[in-house]
Amino acid sequence: MQYHGRHEHIGGGMIRFVHRWIPEGSDPWASIYLIHGLGDHGGRFDRLARWFTRHGVEVSALDLVGHGRSFGRRGCVESYESILSEVNHFVRMRPSSSISIPKFVFGQSMGGNLVLNWALRFHSDIAGLIAAAPMLRPGNPPSESFMRIGRKISRWLPHLRMRASVDVQQLTRDVHSQRAYTEDKLVHHQISLRLGTALVDSGLWALTHADELSVPTLLVHGLNDQLTSPKASKEFADKNPEFVEIRLWNGLRHDLHSEPEWTSVLDDLRRWIAGKIASNHRRMAA
Repeated sequence: MQYHGRHEHIGGGMIRFVHRWIPEGSDPWASIYLIHGLGDHGGRFDRLARWFTRHGVEVSALDLVGHGRSFGRRGCVESYESILSEVNHFVRMRPSSSISIPKFVFGQSMGGNLVLNWALRFHSDIAGLIAAAPMLRPGNPPSESFMRIGRKISRWLPHLRMRASVDVQQLTRDVHSQRAYTEDKLVHHQISLRLGTALVDSGLWALTHADELSVPTLLVHGLNDQLTSPKASKEFADKNPEFVEIRLWNGLRHDLHSEPEWTSVLDDLRRWIAGKIASNHRRMAA
């Protein structure tokens, strides 16, 4: 396995830090483009990426603006549309492999919100989409009066930030993963009022438009997730049974890839990816 991490021009005049994990010994049979959650960064998915490369899948991950090793004030964005544009430019980058391979997009938490909204608003020929614990509704949603005030203030003070502290035990039951999270110097706990209100609004927008999604999609959510709503994920899937499948994991919390059962979760994702590629080949051969 080869790992490369560096600042790259992803398109649209944007320079962001991009992580790449590339299988060695044989050509990859699929690629995953990964979008992290709030305060997180692509490097924290190293174990997930190495697992997939051992199974022949190339993985690329983006550090969004204001996150990880990318530039920008922590937790701040110019607009929700601007980070969707980041996702769009990143996903359209070519994989390191010289051969044409199926492309899948993976989003975790805030990243799940972003990739679902991206797929609903941008045309793409990707092979499939995976949203893990997507932020469609927070586990503890703010009141509508708070949202009205927040939207109004964010127009005047868009980069006013709040602390978004996370109880690490809500992320995972695994103590080693908890320690790694708390000791990671690149993780931050800031969110601007503009980003916070936009995430809530865009999650509700995606739920309203779920039946318009036309990309093969898998939602995965831990039923013990208190940070984002597994009920909202089921609601999204129920609105579009033609294109959306859902896996609800009993007893698991927010970061499924960091839970003690992480290998079972990833193996389920690998089988789903392989199944989508096989069904696409059968459809093309028919």
